[in-house]
Amino acid sequence: MARLLLIAKILPTGTEVNLDELVNSIKNNLNDDIELKEYSKEPLAFGLEFIKAQFTLNDAEGQMDSFENSVTHLKEIIHL
Repeated sequence: MARLLLIAKILPTGTEVNLDELVNSIKNNLNDDIELKEYSKEPLAFGLEFIKAQFTLNDAEGQMDSFENSVTHLKEIIHL
């Protein structure tokens, strides 16, 4: 089965969120078929940074929904 590369911009709720801890939380909540390949912290505005992350997932129905459900329920994330 083919694998897809998903590049996501993950916005935290504020500057007080530790982005490294947030990345660990994301990794721990991913389904087995979804893998975080790499990430970087990038500036957004006024001291706020976001996570630019690369994920790989199977090219199958429901994988995007599974990814969104496993990431967006974290309280430190305001937008994906």
